[in-house]
Amino acid sequence: MVRVWRAVGYPYHAGGTAYEVASGESETAAAFDRKQDDPQVAERYVQLQELVDLICRWRMLNESSVVHRRVASTEADGTLQQWAQLNASFDQATRAAMVLLASGESAGEMLSQSRERLEQLETLIAGLGADSYPTRDTG
Repeated sequence: MVRVWRAVGYPYHAGGTAYEVASGESETAAAFDRKQDDPQVAERYVQLQELVDLICRWRMLNESSVVHRRVASTEADGTLQQWAQLNASFDQATRAAMVLLASGESAGEMLSQSRERLEQLETLIAGLGADSYPTRDTG
């Protein structure tokens, strides 16, 4: 699976790149404190929930051993390159969304981009030729 993870630009596997972790107090914590009475807090909370759901679905696709087994025997480098580009774009959009939400701002546009990239990735993976792959139905 490590071979596929590297080929598709998915760095968050065992032995890969660790997630970035912020240390200590940040400016966003202070900004959040100032905006606690903001009427848009509920909207941003819903956006945060959607963001977490999108990232979960993305990770399921990238970490699926079923998908990895299919890739090894059926796909050319072009598909893996496209997968890597979608992964990078999705990762960038979700990080931007998180920054906006942590700053107390709406992340609607970044969520839209994230959704679009994930749908493109799901379509690409569905085309790998197997009968089943992880979907958004996780329950």
